[in-house]
Amino acid sequence: MEKNNIIHHLFSYPVYANNIGVDQNFFNNVMLKENFIEMGSKNGYFTDNQNILHKDNYSFLKNKIDNEVENYVRNILHVNKKQQFYLTTSWINRHSYNHHAHPHIHKNAVVSGVYYLKTFQNCGDIYFSVDYNSHVFNNMIKLDFDTINTYNCDEYSIRPIDGDILLFPSKLTHRVSHNLTNMDRYSLAFNYFVKGEFGSMEGYLELK
Repeated sequence: MEKNNIIHHLFSYPVYANNIGVDQNFFNNVMLKENFIEMGSKNGYFTDNQNILHKDNYSFLKNKIDNEVENYVRNILHVNKKQQFYLTTSWINRHSYNHHAHPHIHKNAVVSGVYYLKTFQNCGDIYFSVDYNSHVFNNMIKLDFDTINTYNCDEYSIRPIDGDILLFPSKLTHRVSHNLTNMDRYSLAFNYFVKGEFGSMEGYLELK
């Protein structure tokens, strides 16, 4: 009997995507009125408050994002409930014409994410990339592929729309392409860390 081919998805970096909508009234009357300062890279602006979701009037949105993170870590990654994930930092980004985000990771975090508040066609896609040592083949030789897919790509892009939320391991390198419109793109970025009990016996650790 001829066997069917089976592909095992090994050692992947799962990026979670959902759409939770945008409260336009809250966006227009609260979020847009936050104080924005220029980034050190000169490629955009962000709120001077790096704990925006900890503000009392943002609690409804924090609860929404907390629920998405719980779904990601419990139902997709199946992390044991002995470990709890909690929000550390959060801020709103504003990118105008030609602004972009260079490749980076999020340090001192376990799960990171971005929630899109206002987007437009050609306002900038998010790109996730893998380092050469983690690629399906190493960098000793650069192979050519007839079809690019999630198995062989160096970089993978997602074009967001209003209300999209993306969650990913904080160590995953990502960037945002240039905003080619004359309209401002707004997004909210955030980081989560973890606490609780880890391991057992001589490998036991507790983080509070």
